[in-house]
Amino acid sequence: MIILAAVLQVDFLNEETLELLKNIPDMTWTPTIHAIFVGKSEEDILRMVGNTQINLEYDQPDMVGKEVVMETNEVLEKAVIPDSFSWFEQKPECLLVRDVNTCYAHWAFAAMGVFSDNRCIRGRDPVRVTYSEQFYLSCNYYSADRCTSGNISYPVWFMRYTGATTEACVKYKNQWQNWWTPSQGRICPDKCDDGSVIPLVKITLDKQINFDACDNSRNNMTKEDMMKQHIFTYGSLLGIFDVYNDFLYYSFGIYQHVKGSFIGKQPIIIVGYGEESGVKYWIVRGDRGVIWGESGDHDPEKYDTDEVGYFRILRGTNHCNIEERCTVFDL
Repeated sequence: MIILAAVLQVDFLNEETLELLKNIPDMTWTPTIHAIFVGKSEEDILRMVGNTQINLEYDQPDMVGKEVVMETNEVLEKAVIPDSFSWFEQKPECLLVRDVNTCYAHWAFAAMGVFSDNRCIRGRDPVRVTYSEQFYLSCNYYSADRCTSGNISYPVWFMRYTGATTEACVKYKNQWQNWWTPSQGRICPDKCDDGSVIPLVKITLDKQINFDACDNSRNNMTKEDMMKQHIFTYGSLLGIFDVYNDFLYYSFGIYQHVKGSFIGKQPIIIVGYGEESGVKYWIVRGDRGVIWGESGDHDPEKYDTDEVGYFRILRGTNHCNIEERCTVFDL
């Protein structure tokens, strides 16, 4: 297996960099300049791919008057799990590619995406129900500055103590101007968009939330093995990774950072893992709709169709810090 080393930084998104990437030997992914970036400003492109203010601290909001269940890392014993596994292959009906559009609230989409996936995977919902990112954005006063910042642990606390509602009830408004004003701040809906009562679904208090599911200090397991076991046992995994300039050029294949500067951190949904030609990878679902990335089954014939929305990234070396922080919660 060849692990590509990072090389010198080059200018932002351009044809010259594209040609340099195409000529790097032993590349495990195919670069391009994607249509979703054409006509967009550098600021918008950076925000699209993770140039957001992400609070990595697993702080707990002030829950005055509420009983707080302390969360601890479960001591896992390594189970027999397959060498490759994907919820896209096992239960594709439970996964859905969403489009963050121009609000870029990746942290809210990742958390609600995992919640929606896993309620379906675990049979809590008979079919996949998409839970509302907008309700969280509008109503969680502990986290988020309009669209572009958030704490990756707060969405889970919000779903435990306030609850999540459905996308059918409160649809995504995209631009923060539609739900935030300088005088009022957030405009939290008290009814569904159609005027009906808001239904709420919560993570029950007797279930464990493990905010540091990648922490292997209490287990004789690698972080990679812990993540694999959590995916196999619970479903989709809430993670985060470092985004570099060359990720803007990704089209399909197993991404490895090879060129360019650090842009920011982006929350992600990890749905599986595998290996191809000796290169191990994680399977990750994006949030830029079904016109970006590769298909969940990595079929190159589906590239540039409406059956994409995923990417793969190197596994087992903490590449781009993808194995540094992850969250799993039982439903």
